[in-house]
Amino acid sequence: MVGEPDKPPGSWNLRLEEKYFAEFVERFGRELIADPRFPDVAQGYPQRLADLVKQLPAGFRTEFLVNLISSANCLCLRTWRDYVQAHWKQIAPDRLQEQLGSLPNLSQYLTALGLGASVVRRFPTLASEDLVARSAYADGGRCEDYEAAFGCTITPPDHRLLIAPQTDTLIFDDLGGKGTAELEYITSTYFEDHDSLRRTLRRFPLIQKVSVGRQKSREPAPFDMVFGSNVHRLIIAEKKEVNDASRDQMLVSVLTPQFLYVRNTSDHYQIECFNMMGSKKLRRDESCLTQSDVTIKCNKIRLEVFQLDTDRRI
Repeated sequence: MVGEPDKPPGSWNLRLEEKYFAEFVERFGRELIADPRFPDVAQGYPQRLADLVKQLPAGFRTEFLVNLISSANCLCLRTWRDYVQAHWKQIAPDRLQEQLGSLPNLSQYLTALGLGASVVRRFPTLASEDLVARSAYADGGRCEDYEAAFGCTITPPDHRLLIAPQTDTLIFDDLGGKGTAELEYITSTYFEDHDSLRRTLRRFPLIQKVSVGRQKSREPAPFDMVFGSNVHRLIIAEKKEVNDASRDQMLVSVLTPQFLYVRNTSDHYQIECFNMMGSKKLRRDESCLTQSDVTIKCNKIRLEVFQLDTDRRI
């Protein structure tokens, strides 16, 4: 282990920790910039942090390392957000998706610094701050996955994106022009028995990767979301509704709260992404990058994606 949890000797004190911490954060800020080299720099950043820590005199606390990891990770993910914002029009969609997968994660920082998962149980802020940073700047995540990986309990952050599946059914058309709040009131007050209408008002947090398609065996009915580890599943049509969507219709991946990667994985139906900037039709194995306030349409199914205010909790 690089740092020891015991009290530091007299030659080391909290002022030294503050000094080194400020120096490291300044150095991180200079090295992590949103230029075309950023993905390569980011991949090696856990080891870069470990190399810098090795240059320190002995005696610092494990808590000091915890603060360094959280700060370095937050800076790295924030630079990723800025990188996507600056280059999303120039970089191929699949390439940007690959680069997201190469960003360092908490386990890689721990390994580089010689720390085990037990340190997260002692300092659960490592997990909670990692999740907060990923939710604010990258693809987000789930508390359940962190708790399973590290054996700690953390509070979920606010979700940044929602995805709301809707269908152009006759009953929905009869209520056209009404806002979401009014539809929810009508549903709860007058239409408790109309499952099809209630389903059109469901919305889910959009995080990481979501495979979207028609119901498979042992999957719930539409509209429902099954959360897994990293990749989740959104059901948008019943098994028998073969004219509405393929079983594997599309992949929607969050790059940042502002940008999505969308791929059509269906052999049968094209999809269309449209927002204020225009529209893009995708055939089999075609992908695109889109801003996250977007509607994705497949036959009579629409997926509305929109951002939430950061101070709003689901």
